[in-house]
Amino acid sequence: MHEENLFPAKVREITFLGNRCRMSFELDQLPGHALLAELAPEAMPRLGAQQIMVALPPHSLQVFA
Repeated sequence: MHEENLFPAKVREITFLGNRCRMSFELDQLPGHALLAELAPEAMPRLGAQQIMVALPPHSLQVFA
């Protein structure tokens, strides 16, 4: 993983959806704008971990307007 693709972020909300979880987070460098990620439950940050590092690999991003 390249360092330029790692960003500090704050977890806003985690929603359990059965076989996956949806996490809403906000990048420190982009305050006020929520981003969403869908992850396997075992890949979710521990409850209470408000500050995380997020990797944004270009080939994995999808943008919806």
